[in-house]
Amino acid sequence: MKTTTKVMAATFAVGLIGLSAGHEVDAAEVKEEKVSVASLDQQSEKIDDADQQTGAQGGKRTDAGQQSEKAAGKNQLLLDASATYSSQLIEEKKTSKDEEVSSLAKEGADSEIKEESAKAEDKSEAKSETKATGESTGTEEGQSNSAQAAEDKADKKGSAEDKVGQKRLARSANALYASASAVSGKAQDTYPVPNKGYVIGNGEYVIASAVDKDQVLDIAGGNRDNGANVQLYRKNGSEAQRFLLTYHPEGYYTIRSVLSGRLLEVQYAGRENGSNVDVYERNETDAQRWILKKTSDGFYQMLNVGSGLFLNLAGGKTKNGTNVQVYQHNGSSAQKFRLTAVSEKAPGQVLENGSYYIAASGDHSKVLDLPAGNADKGTNVQVYDKNNTKAQQYRFVYRGNGCYSIYTELTERVLDVASASREEGANVQIYDDNGSDAQLWKAEFLGGGLYRFVSKLSGKYLTIRGTSLANGSNVQLNRLGAAGVQTFYLRRTADSQSNGVAPHQFLDNGTYLIASAMNEKKVLDIPSADGRQGANVSLYDRNDSAAQRYTFMYHGDGTYTIYSATTGRVLDVSGASRENGANVQLYDSNDSLAQRWKVDVTVDGYYRIISALSNKVLDLAERKTANGTNVQLWDYSGGMHQKFTLIDAPKVADAEDGVYEMHSAVNDRKVADLPGGSMEDGCNLQIYDGNGSRAQRFIFSKNADGSYRITSAQSGKVVTYDGGGQSGANVFLRENDDSVNQRFYLADAGNGRVWLLAAHNRAAVLDLFAADTRNGGNLQVCDWNGSRAQIFRLEKTDARSLADGSTYRFHAYNNPGQVVDISGASMESGANAGLYAINNTDAQRFKVQYDPRGYYTLTNVHSGKVLEVAAASHANGANVQQYASNDSLAQKWIIHEMEGGSYTFINMASSKALDVPEGRAYSGANVQQWSWNQNKGQSFVLSDVVWDNEDVNRNSIAYDEFKKLKHQDRFANAKKHLGIDVSKHNGKIDWKEVKKAGVEFAIIRVGYRGVESGALGGDPYALENLREAKAAGIKVGVYFYSQALNEREGEEEARYAVDVVKKSGVSLDLPVFMDYEYYTTTSGRLALAHISKDTATAAALAFYRRVEQEGYRSGIYASKSFFYEQLHPDQLHEPVWLAHYNTYTNYTGSFNLWQYSSTGHVPGIQEGKGNVDMNVWYE
Repeated sequence: MKTTTKVMAATFAVGLIGLSAGHEVDAAEVKEEKVSVASLDQQSEKIDDADQQTGAQGGKRTDAGQQSEKAAGKNQLLLDASATYSSQLIEEKKTSKDEEVSSLAKEGADSEIKEESAKAEDKSEAKSETKATGESTGTEEGQSNSAQAAEDKADKKGSAEDKVGQKRLARSANALYASASAVSGKAQDTYPVPNKGYVIGNGEYVIASAVDKDQVLDIAGGNRDNGANVQLYRKNGSEAQRFLLTYHPEGYYTIRSVLSGRLLEVQYAGRENGSNVDVYERNETDAQRWILKKTSDGFYQMLNVGSGLFLNLAGGKTKNGTNVQVYQHNGSSAQKFRLTAVSEKAPGQVLENGSYYIAASGDHSKVLDLPAGNADKGTNVQVYDKNNTKAQQYRFVYRGNGCYSIYTELTERVLDVASASREEGANVQIYDDNGSDAQLWKAEFLGGGLYRFVSKLSGKYLTIRGTSLANGSNVQLNRLGAAGVQTFYLRRTADSQSNGVAPHQFLDNGTYLIASAMNEKKVLDIPSADGRQGANVSLYDRNDSAAQRYTFMYHGDGTYTIYSATTGRVLDVSGASRENGANVQLYDSNDSLAQRWKVDVTVDGYYRIISALSNKVLDLAERKTANGTNVQLWDYSGGMHQKFTLIDAPKVADAEDGVYEMHSAVNDRKVADLPGGSMEDGCNLQIYDGNGSRAQRFIFSKNADGSYRITSAQSGKVVTYDGGGQSGANVFLRENDDSVNQRFYLADAGNGRVWLLAAHNRAAVLDLFAADTRNGGNLQVCDWNGSRAQIFRLEKTDARSLADGSTYRFHAYNNPGQVVDISGASMESGANAGLYAINNTDAQRFKVQYDPRGYYTLTNVHSGKVLEVAAASHANGANVQQYASNDSLAQKWIIHEMEGGSYTFINMASSKALDVPEGRAYSGANVQQWSWNQNKGQSFVLSDVVWDNEDVNRNSIAYDEFKKLKHQDRFANAKKHLGIDVSKHNGKIDWKEVKKAGVEFAIIRVGYRGVESGALGGDPYALENLREAKAAGIKVGVYFYSQALNEREGEEEARYAVDVVKKSGVSLDLPVFMDYEYYTTTSGRLALAHISKDTATAAALAFYRRVEQEGYRSGIYASKSFFYEQLHPDQLHEPVWLAHYNTYTNYTGSFNLWQYSSTGHVPGIQEGKGNVDMNVWYE
């Protein structure tokens, strides 16, 4: 692909060949006597960078009255807390406690979130660890745990009246504590967004001891009341051992018992070691708030916000009944826990732990049953009509190796093979859990919710005798294929209530697409991503946009709030109606029943979504699935129009505003491209080999609605699709018109890749036609099909064309003596920009500042105002003026380098170019914007040196040859400035004498690459020359003698040159030049390597990139023949420094600086007798 633009930050190939004439290289340099940057100035002061390490040890807040409260007993503690909460805690909560919580929350956020894996542990090691950490009194920890045990016993004492008094005082204290929370700025629960302290996902978990994974937190006795105690007990899969963790944006979690819906808390808001842990109804106190921290060994610690103490197993024990309390941090295993998601399956586990009905596959109304609800040991198992009683509910607990224990919900007895029989027809009963093979069952998943169950003891299959499924039919074991029913349908149990929805969590918290069971390509959608209050909900083609994403958050009472990803508003029943046909909309959260929803799994595996207000279900109006079908509420009828599939939503991609290349997932080396680097309106978008050119760079700018505008960094035009974005619509570039056809949404396609969805029709995405990755393959929009041809990787790059922060004059290309000027040197916003003859004032100078979002701001040095298109107009002829900065796109410009080293300025708001009307560049001509048209009235030459107005001595010997020069016609109106370039070969220089001789600038060598081995070396006079020339009032630049054979070496040389400049402390006036030449045409590594023009040009571009990334301007030096034969000069931006020793040069390429002699004489250099290179700079 032919590209005529300069390539910044790209990877290009380069080549060279050159001229024997040029800068001198002596014998020592040929031998590669390397001089490092560090040795350039032996007298320079060495600066040692001392890294200061700061840190703070997180201490625990100490309550001044804690010891006295403890001595006085728990009642006194509570009385004191009640008396002081309204004053002390408000201030304390604002300071020390909030600081501690924030610190710990941040520490928790830094913990890596990993998936828990349940691994078998050596029992002897576990017992040993338990003894060492919990029971030994020979260690500090053992002593503390012994003390805990003693305190536990003491805390159990007290009359019933005392306990009642304690509870009343505690609730009073809690109320005051909640008031302190409000005063200190604590917000109510908001839409959860992962934030500080987020270390594990919301969901239902079993919380096991780190010492023994089969010993878990348990609500003692299955007690559902307030104050129910929390203990450790053997894992049995019951609801008493399941807890719902919910993250809150303030940085803490609440831990809710699935059994009762009550929250884990420190009892009576205790703050002392050994304070008990129970469950209690939600009261908004910090006693019910916990910060989770993941430990380095993969477990979790739980810090109570209210007390600053950690969840702890009393005495460090793990036996059944061990009390759970809080205690100061000691790092022991007694304070570490394993969190396992209830929905998480272990390796080999085909069925989630939980409570199920076990139904006959052919008739789901017939389920396994205990006759007359008899739960005695040895009770037979039969089949009976489903009646929703506990006698028909079985709890599956995975035991590893593919096996389960199956408990009846009536007791803790399990399904058992009578008498451990291996015979055909062996009976199935319930029996005390003894862990034998007669009580272990393997589940074989057959799909569609169907299972077979195999006895581990005999390998025979659970069977319903006979085929009639009559009530009372026996359940037994038979070989596979024997007569009877051997396949079963499992359905989760639900408490008997309206619509059969149980008060626990059927669906994990998360973000989902809600797809119709009638057609899963149709999902619930917010039309046009309308996030306003009252926005309607309807059905639409799936496109994975934010308008189709809903976050379900469970409340622990059987209900969810459903948030829309567009704005965070929630799904709401309009007008809180209980009628059939009630509309569903988005509304601000108010936590009413109109915004609460229950979720149930149907027999055929779909979901019903049920209003908690009316018990009516989400319903597709008129049973339709057409786009725009309304979503409403209706009585449940069992139809497919009332059933939905919940699909895990792909993550919404959110690209940072900036410049990107779009790489195809079909072939990552292929990228979106403008054919021939076209600037034309209507230019097609194609696929092409990546070459790093601006034609392959695109500026992504996020719109207010979450969509993106994609602007070419080459032309300033916007990626656009035809018509309404219908499948097959072409994609091309067009001036910005702010239409929906110029907007794309991003959706995460995984592995760092995205889909680009057409905003007009979000079912269509950017697509590589026929997945054709040949150069020139067309890009279009096409209906989403999930193929790689529709997936792209966005690679961050930039669109720099000028060094950031540099100051320039903008010369009219047709008349360089005329520059862009602010009329009357005005300081006011709205002052006009026009052309005016050069007068060296700051009203004609503009600071060019690059924005990482992909464009430049042009700030007038005199006024501090920025250039903009008046009124952000898109019209041709709109005026250009200066105005106070407001960060609007009308004040942002793409700077594009054209052939010949000129530049075009393209406005980001309009895609139009800075323009001199009809190209007539005269003093007083207006500056406007106009559609790009290749007219020279849209090209400007930049100069970054403001030459002094002082008189220059032109009578010294330095001007002997200068006066004989004949200049090309193109420089007839340009000012000519005399300069020199020097290296160590010129010896010690008297720069004050050089200044008196009329020399205006000097370009100083800072280093070289050896012409044989290629080692880098420094010029020993570089620092001295830079500092003293600058001090003498001479404008300075630098050069590096290059022998680069590739991009890596070009970048290496640039880095070396910049390091020297930085070490000097000198601010450069002129660029950092790459001096690219042969040692001779027949010797030296560069000449002998015979690299191509492409390779040499790529090395030069790499030099450019590195210099400009460091904040300096770059340029290139070469001979006339080297430019012609060994480089692509059209790819190398100005300034260009030409070496051609003559009184006239006929070089036809672009150049700004001419080295016309190597035999000049200048006072101050070897007493005016030694030779020095002479140069003229054209202004």
